[in-house]
Amino acid sequence: MRAPLLGQIAYAAASARLCSTLGMLLRHRVPAPEALRLAADASGSEVLAAACRSAELVAQQGGSIAEGLKAAQALQPAFIWRLAVAEQSSTLPQTCEQIAHFYVESAESLARKTISVAEPVVVIILGLVLWATVTGMFLPLITIVSQLSG
Repeated sequence: MRAPLLGQIAYAAASARLCSTLGMLLRHRVPAPEALRLAADASGSEVLAAACRSAELVAQQGGSIAEGLKAAQALQPAFIWRLAVAEQSSTLPQTCEQIAHFYVESAESLARKTISVAEPVVVIILGLVLWATVTGMFLPLITIVSQLSG
C-alpha cells in the first residue's frame, strides 16, 4: 500500500470492505468481537486485519471498538473518531455503512484520477514506439535510395 495512487486506491477499497462487512454484521446483531474478526478477514488487507484483531481483543475485554482501533494506529483518525461517536450514540452499524460508502466513492475517485494521468502517458509511449518502428523501417530504405542515386 505504499505506491502513491495505487496504494491509496487499495487502502480505500480495503477500508470500504472492512466497514461494509462490519456494519452488516453489527446490524444483524453479531457480537462485536466476532464481527471484528470476520470483517478483518473480509478486508483483504493485512494492516487493517491486524488493527481489527487488536480491536477484537479490546472488545472481548469490554472496551470499545474505537479504542482498540485507535491503539493499533493503522486507521485514519477521522475514521476512528466517527466510530467512537457512533458507539456512544448506538448508531454503529449505520455509521459503518456510511463510512464504507465514503471509501467506495474515494476509491472510485482515485481510480479516475489514476486513469486520467495514465492516458496521456500511454499515448506518448505509443507515439514513441510508432516513431521508432517507422524510423526503423524507412531508414534502410532511405540509405539504399541515397546509395543508388549517389
